[in-house]
Amino acid sequence: MPPTLAPHLTISSTPTPLTTALLFLPTPTHPDPASSLLTILTSFPSIRFVQLPMTGVDQFTPLIRSISTERKIVFCCGKKCFGQVVAEHALALSLSLLRGLHCTPPSTAGEVETLFDARVLIIGSGSIGSSLVSQLQPFRCQITCLDSSTGESLLRSSLETAQLIFLACPLTPATNLLLNAETLAHIHPFARLINVARPQLIHTPSLLTSLSQAKLHSAALDLLTPPPQELQGVMQTLVHEGRLLVTPHSGVPEKLIGGLLEGRIWGNLKNVVEWIDQGKKEQEVDWLGRIDEEKGY
Repeated sequence: MPPTLAPHLTISSTPTPLTTALLFLPTPTHPDPASSLLTILTSFPSIRFVQLPMTGVDQFTPLIRSISTERKIVFCCGKKCFGQVVAEHALALSLSLLRGLHCTPPSTAGEVETLFDARVLIIGSGSIGSSLVSQLQPFRCQITCLDSSTGESLLRSSLETAQLIFLACPLTPATNLLLNAETLAHIHPFARLINVARPQLIHTPSLLTSLSQAKLHSAALDLLTPPPQELQGVMQTLVHEGRLLVTPHSGVPEKLIGGLLEGRIWGNLKNVVEWIDQGKKEQEVDWLGRIDEEKGY
């Protein structure tokens, strides 16, 4: 523990009636982490700060909005901790689609494409999107960046001209099923789609239809919403043909998570001490990864 924090902190593995800050670390397989968090917050009204480890916090948004009407709690998450490595994963997926590295057998020289000078659309202006822009610089790509507030007309026109489309935006009511049958129809047939954001951004049946009808060249997804049973065979065929690549939510190497989160946790513990113990105003504290309850991320 940093010496400057040690006199101000007592750390325990479970909350107590005196707990003011909570580091909530649900397991990846937890069926309902938001309900568990609500139980803790209800049982321990002294808690005024919650640190979540993940970037996507859509499952916690209703709780955060609801409890904010009853008491003041600062919620922070892992946004901006993992941007570089997730962008690296997106770049790797794009190169795999372009070069056919995931295909069996690998694509021939007459079948592959290059990333150099490609027209790229990135939907998402956070740390993943900005890191991806930097990582694409050596390839001289023509990059267009949009965010989740982009109007429908601009989104459609941008989809029509892009050769590579990266989804890197948070899941909100506005981005839920962002790519559906209607918006997918605007994508160029030779375009490649890469999603390293939440799977709910894409309507899976519509994506599978677009791929199977050659209205979209290929797609790489770091997790997907499972399709209906009747489309399972279609999905497996697309995977076998190399048109669909799905990775098991492996954008962030597990062994790096602790190190990437360490600075966030200690930085916000320092902020908690300044706020609660030293009397600094909450709105003057430089919170790291604070969740905007209105935006939902």
